[in-house]
Amino acid sequence: MLNSIFKKTKKAFTLVELSIVIGILVIIAFFSLDFLLDTTSRYSVDNSADNILQFFKKIQNQNQLYGIQGFSTDDQTYYGIVFKRGTGNTSSYYSYKKINTDILESFSLSNYLYFSSLAENTTTDVHFCANMNFELPVDPFVSSDSLSYLCDASGVLICDTNYTITIKSRMNGYQKTIIINTDKNDYGCMPTVYIQE
Repeated sequence: MLNSIFKKTKKAFTLVELSIVIGILVIIAFFSLDFLLDTTSRYSVDNSADNILQFFKKIQNQNQLYGIQGFSTDDQTYYGIVFKRGTGNTSSYYSYKKINTDILESFSLSNYLYFSSLAENTTTDVHFCANMNFELPVDPFVSSDSLSYLCDASGVLICDTNYTITIKSRMNGYQKTIIINTDKNDYGCMPTVYIQE
C-alpha cells in the first residue's frame, strides 16, 4: 500500500514538473518570437529605406543621361518617381518616363510595411526637370546640370521644398523617413536624398 501511495505521489510530482517546464518554454517562446518579429520588421524597414534611396539616385542619374531638354513639354523627356499608398495600406513606388502612366520599374513594399506619411489612396510624384526656361547659377566646384533638379507638373523648378516618405512597420511601429531636400543655396537647389535616423 505504501508503494502505491508513493507511485501516485510521483505521478503528481511529474505533472507539476511538466507544467513548470511547459510554462518556462512558453515564456521563452513568447520573448523569442517578440525579438524575432522586432528584428525582422527593423531589417525590412531599413532595407526598404535603403532601396528607395538608391532608386531615387538611379532615376536622377537616368534623367541626367537620357533626359531631353526642351522649351515645350512635347520636346521634353524626363523621368520621375511616384510613391503610392492604396487601400488597405498597400504601398508601392515606381519610376516613369515623361508621364506617370509610362511606368518603367515598379516595386511593392512588404505586406507588413506601408508609407505612413501618405494618406490612403494618395500619391507623391517627384520628377526631374527637362525645362530650359529657368537659369541656374553655376557652382565652379560642381557641374550644374538642370536635368539633376526637380520640377513641378508645369515644369517650374522646385526649391525650398522637402518631401518626406515614411516607411512604417505594422507589427511594432518601427519607422524610417526618407527626406528629399531641395533647400536653396547660392548656386541653386540641387535635390539631396537621405534617411532620417
